Amino acid sequence: MAFGLFQEALQECVMMNRAVIDNPYGGTTETYTEGAHFQASVYLSNSLEMQRAEQDGVKGLYQITTDKSIRLRYHDVFKRLADPVNGDDEIILRVTSKDDNSTPNSSLLNQRVVNAEEYELP
Repeated sequence: MAFGLFQEALQECVMMNRAVIDNPYGGTTETYTEGAHFQASVYLSNSLEMQRAEQDGVKGLYQITTDKSIRLRYHDVFKRLADPVNGDDEIILRVTSKDDNSTPNSSLLNQRVVNAEEYELP
């Protein structure tokens, strides 16, 4: 990531790796383990879209901005770690964007932006 304000907004995040394991009852169990750490700015959306989604029961929609080297794909799950300095709680998020928006190669910002929703691990 580039410049001042964006660097100040970066928060520590960790990918949640999904594994599906056969259980003794003939079904499967889905588990998540922590994976690679990365930094992202995580902003709760207060857009009109979010207000409508809240009426439909969605907990929270977020805009996630990362360096271009971090590629978050549709339905990737990650955790924003707690930050006691800023008063941020730990939350689990799942990417809802099918495509990311990234800055042009000619830009100095070098960023990707995706949308995500609050998510509960099974």
